[in-house]
Amino acid sequence: MKHLFLIFFLLFSLKSFSQVEFYLGNGSGYDTLNILNGSTVNLNESSSFVELTMGCKNTSSDSLDLFIKRKIFTSSWSFLNDQLCDNNLCYSPSGSDFTTPIATVLGSGEITILKSSFLFSNTNTSIYVRYYALDENLNMIDSVDFSLNNATGINQKFNPSEIVISSLQNNSEIFVSNTSNYLKLNLKIYDILGNLIKESVLYESETKLYFDLAKGTYIITIDSNGQVLKSKKIVAL
Repeated sequence: MKHLFLIFFLLFSLKSFSQVEFYLGNGSGYDTLNILNGSTVNLNESSSFVELTMGCKNTSSDSLDLFIKRKIFTSSWSFLNDQLCDNNLCYSPSGSDFTTPIATVLGSGEITILKSSFLFSNTNTSIYVRYYALDENLNMIDSVDFSLNNATGINQKFNPSEIVISSLQNNSEIFVSNTSNYLKLNLKIYDILGNLIKESVLYESETKLYFDLAKGTYIITIDSNGQVLKSKKIVAL
C-alpha cells in the first residue's frame, strides 16, 4: 500500500511541473536564465510599432503539440492591431481572444519562436496581454503576462509607486492606495483563464473592497482610461 501511494505521489508531482518555459528574446537568442512562466513583464517603449519576441521551450521528455492563445485584457482606445507568429505562420488575430489554429510540433528541448507585434495610432497607449501555452486538447500548460506601455507622451505626473495593491484575509479583502493624480481608477479581477470575475470603479485615495473569491489564482489590474497602471497576482485560499 505504501508503495502504491509513493508511485501515485511521484506521478502527481511530475504532472505538477510545467511542460514549457517562456523566455524573452535578447537579439542573439533567448534569455534562458530568466523563466517568465506565471510572471508579469513590464515593458516601456517609445515607438508606435512595438515587436515582442519570445521563445517557448518544450521541457517535457516527449514531443508536444503546442497551441498558443493570446488574450488582451485591456488596451487603450488608440490600439489598432497586432500580429502573432510562431514556427508555422504569422496570424492576424481577430478579437481580444485568439488561439493559433495550427499546433507547432516541438520535440523534447525544442523552442518555438513567438513574435507578437503591435501597432498603435499614437505613442500614449498601453496594453495588458497574456500568452498561454496549450496542449493538443487546448488545455492550459502555463502562461506569461505583459504590461506594455508606449511611454512617449505618457502623463509624467503619474508614478507607478503611488498606487499600491494589498491583499488581506486570505486575499478576499483587497486594499488599494492611490496617491497619484488619477481621480478615477478601474479595478478588475481576472481568473487564471483570463475571464473577468469582478470589477469596480475607485474614486477615493484609499479603498477597501471585499470579494467572495473561490480558491484559485487571480490577476488584479488597476487601469485608467484603458491604460494598465498596476497589476498583482493573488492566490485565494
